Amino acid sequence: MGFGFMGQILWVDLGTGEISRETVPEKVYRRYLSGTGLGAYFLYDRIPAGADPLGPDNILGFLSGVLTATGSLFTGRWMVVGKSPLTGTWGDANCGGDFSPAIKRCGFDGIFFRGISRRPVYLCIEKGKAELRDAGPVWGRDAVETEKVLKKASKCKNPRVACIGPAGENLSLISGIVNDGGRIAARSGLGAVMGSKRLKAIVLGGGARIPVHDRKKVRTLTLACNEAAAFQPPFVPGEMTPHLGALMRVLPTQLSTDGMLYKIMLRKWGTVSMNQMAIEMGDAPIKNWKGSNEDFGPEMSAAIGPDKLLDYTIVKYHCYSCPPRVRRHLPERR
Repeated sequence: MGFGFMGQILWVDLGTGEISRETVPEKVYRRYLSGTGLGAYFLYDRIPAGADPLGPDNILGFLSGVLTATGSLFTGRWMVVGKSPLTGTWGDANCGGDFSPAIKRCGFDGIFFRGISRRPVYLCIEKGKAELRDAGPVWGRDAVETEKVLKKASKCKNPRVACIGPAGENLSLISGIVNDGGRIAARSGLGAVMGSKRLKAIVLGGGARIPVHDRKKVRTLTLACNEAAAFQPPFVPGEMTPHLGALMRVLPTQLSTDGMLYKIMLRKWGTVSMNQMAIEMGDAPIKNWKGSNEDFGPEMSAAIGPDKLLDYTIVKYHCYSCPPRVRRHLPERR
């Protein structure tokens, strides 16, 4: 299978082993673009009513974004969609890292799986060819170890892997799908759908260049976006985050923002900057959503303040096309 232009979908029937491609009609592509929109279109159209989420009729789709790998910023997340075994209805999860551009560089906007394999398998796309391979040697291994083994087995220079561990294999309804050494598309129990299909992993090693209508314009917009993202006030104390959350909880109305405040917090502390704020504004699952900020007092809240993380950070790094470098590498816990 050679590389194709955008608007291409790869279909994998795990029951028969058949692999085919489909071109998305232009009117569908313009209406739903890519990502979860395109995923919703195919799932609604192709999954029969009443289908068992863990049965052969469910469809599991992996999709990138419409601007992924075009040179634009903040476009590196990938989406997985399917009928959720946890809720029995629509399910989706998303994740960062470098898996999303890998989908595009294999020539596809999405990769969809239907049916159930008789034995554990994984999909490998490298050097323009897609094939199902035996996953028996890695079945039962955890996701991080599986990724290392499959990367080593690949003939590509820098393959990307999304896989499940024992939780997904054993159909845990809260299992996720893992990439890049521990990042997890965690919601909706779609790791169990992957396990029910006996699909251990997807290994992608494409290198296609993504066509852009006006690359010069994309570059201009990207440079402007990067300049805005790089702005950082010299003094932003971590103690402000719980107070901001409390203020948002008591205000009778909320103010719309352009995301700059959130960007400032992400750039300095990463996603942990939202812990205290979310607790105070009521957007954190205290006691599995049965509690509130009153059940998580000031002393407990202070222990997870964003400044605490800075004391342990070894290096900051980022997902694909995300300049704020919101990820942190921390010492391993002994």
